[in-house]
Amino acid sequence: AGIVNNYIQGSLQDVCIVKIDSGGNIIWSKYLTNNVSNEAFDIVATQDNGCVFIGSMLIDNSPLDRDIYYGKLDSTGNRQWTKRIVLPGYDAGQHIEQTDDKGFIICGIIGGLGFGSNDVLLYKTDSLGDIVWAKIIGTTKSETPAEMIKLPYGGWLISGSVSDTNNHMSALNIRIDSMGNLLSANIYGLNDGTGFSANAAHNDYFVFAGAYNYLPPNGLLLPYIIKTDTVGISGCIENSYLLFDSTITLTVQDVSDTVVDGGLLLVDVMMNVYDETINIADSEFCFVNSIIDINFDTHIKLFPNPNNGSFSIQIDDVVNGKFIIFNSLGKIIYEQTISNSDFVTSDQNLTPGFYILKLIDNKSKTITTLKLIVQF
Repeated sequence: AGIVNNYIQGSLQDVCIVKIDSGGNIIWSKYLTNNVSNEAFDIVATQDNGCVFIGSMLIDNSPLDRDIYYGKLDSTGNRQWTKRIVLPGYDAGQHIEQTDDKGFIICGIIGGLGFGSNDVLLYKTDSLGDIVWAKIIGTTKSETPAEMIKLPYGGWLISGSVSDTNNHMSALNIRIDSMGNLLSANIYGLNDGTGFSANAAHNDYFVFAGAYNYLPPNGLLLPYIIKTDTVGISGCIENSYLLFDSTITLTVQDVSDTVVDGGLLLVDVMMNVYDETINIADSEFCFVNSIIDINFDTHIKLFPNPNNGSFSIQIDDVVNGKFIIFNSLGKIIYEQTISNSDFVTSDQNLTPGFYILKLIDNKSKTITTLKLIVQF
């Protein structure tokens, strides 16, 4: 599902849904149109072999006013119902999943009605799309959901990002039960990290992927991946996050009588695809099991950590060798020789981010590896 430019029908964009077979061939294609722009953000198959989509409907450009728009099609692409949620300001449905009772749970963004500029909007519907309950989850900061997946033991995992008024962002995950009640929330990363998505939820761990802003504020985005236990603890750079939730009453307006179910003639397009070799190096920001902040064999300590680029290394044993600083790409950005010294200070012009500091002896054997965190 996505969008189709459809100005002939009186709107600039309409929801477009295409069904393909296992070979990529089009079985049917449909669009849903009215006199405003609509877009689809997510689509899932339903238990009756149909599908349900969610997105937004543009009500007004100035001031920006969007409503959450969602609907259901049967297995042949015929519209069964479409609905929108009428709220002031900017609202958009991000994700939809079918629940065990054949209803749906929807996760979206709500702006200006909750605790902050953006909050997480959750609502549960019955099988016909009518709302059973609705909740807003957020703080005075801006929370933006990116993904929602069902947990194996019940409830849902919502991942995304949180940012303050200075656009300092951290990754965020939220666990809720089947009724939308908060179970826990954690944030990850430094101030300039961006949001991430939950890729997998298993009985004993979660896996997330996202992007990290290596050169803020506009700089270089690098992909990263993180693995946590079932309560969101990775042992890396994380903090619990206090969220508030509020039950709200939403007005639902059925707009199926204003939506035209149209057939769209699409054709299969053959594309030229090329294999491209990309040199990618992985760099671990946090080694839960293999990086130790204090090496008890050689009694090496790094402090303060985090720091602003100025730090000290205390070495209780005699070490002849050098320490090396690597950036997140694994590139050496500084090295310094040490000889029979129990205290080394360093003042580097380092940008905020994650670094790896290694101490090696004069035979190039690694003595210890530490994570170095720079933030202002």
